[in-house]
Amino acid sequence: MSPRHCSSVATFGLLVLLGMVKPGVAAEPAVSAPGQAAPSNQIPDLALAIEFEQLPNCVDEATLERRVAALVRPDRLNSARRVRGTVAPAGAGWSVQFRVFEGEVLVGRRRLEFESGDCGPFQESVELVLALLLEGQGLEQPTEETAGDAVVAAPTASASAEAKAPVEVLPEAEKRPSPRVTGRFRLGGEASLGVMPAPAAGVRLEGGVELKVPIALFARATWHVDGSMAIPSGGSLELGGYRLAVMGCYLYRHGWVLSFCGGLGFVSLTAAGKDVPGARAATFDQGAGVFGLSLGVPLTRSWSLELGTELEAWFARPEYVLLGPSGAEVVHTSSGVPVSAWLAVGYTF
Repeated sequence: MSPRHCSSVATFGLLVLLGMVKPGVAAEPAVSAPGQAAPSNQIPDLALAIEFEQLPNCVDEATLERRVAALVRPDRLNSARRVRGTVAPAGAGWSVQFRVFEGEVLVGRRRLEFESGDCGPFQESVELVLALLLEGQGLEQPTEETAGDAVVAAPTASASAEAKAPVEVLPEAEKRPSPRVTGRFRLGGEASLGVMPAPAAGVRLEGGVELKVPIALFARATWHVDGSMAIPSGGSLELGGYRLAVMGCYLYRHGWVLSFCGGLGFVSLTAAGKDVPGARAATFDQGAGVFGLSLGVPLTRSWSLELGTELEAWFARPEYVLLGPSGAEVVHTSSGVPVSAWLAVGYTF
């Protein structure tokens, strides 16, 4: 963590201590540690008070709001205040810019920088800073160097009339809430049992979106490498095809991301006899129910390593039969319930 970040966190810690004790007033209860829940009747709802852009995959915004709500003291919370955070890559870590609004007026800002991409220190520091900003502490007032943001601090009750700065309303584009949908993309390899008479390899491609709620929607396509298998009576059976699916997933985040998925798919396989007199080629096209489980391990802010498994229930069971001069020859009968395992690299944008 950079010296600048450590200095910011130390400053906020001092502000918390100073904010807890006032001259002539009994000390207030200490703020809960990150992740420690306050009594349920004291926890405010911060869904509208906190907005983030480009949060890392390992941080769930809804969970972040609940943890910050456990830190904020309700008697010091300004109901008109909201904080917008923007996360951007900074080398191997992150840079986080906080902007604090009251109504449509930007009253202050704060920046944190992280040299490491570790999720734990990032989340704990962001939670602490958000709690302080929502309580009105630790704000940096606009200066000439930051005038490019076209932001003016709101006047305080103790300020004189001459010292009050004019209030500038943000443009309409700035008032709109930040996007809540995150794109996702995966590319990798897959190995399957039961798709074809012999174990089959394939190339797997996924694309979709992650919603604000812990739900992801995506489409998947797997192209199987063409292969062949020997036929006891001579010759070989040439095989190929592809599989498609549209799925929805529930996401459980805990640094890594565990996904429970279900959806519908389509299977298209081809088989043809080679060097078999009278053999005929045929195509198997069928629908399927798809169920999957996957684990995503973040590598950087946007990249992750993904691995998982899927079970498909085809609506019909394929049979591989050769029709030749000697009659029908059953080469293989599939169960119609193949199992696949895959490994891929994921990108979130």
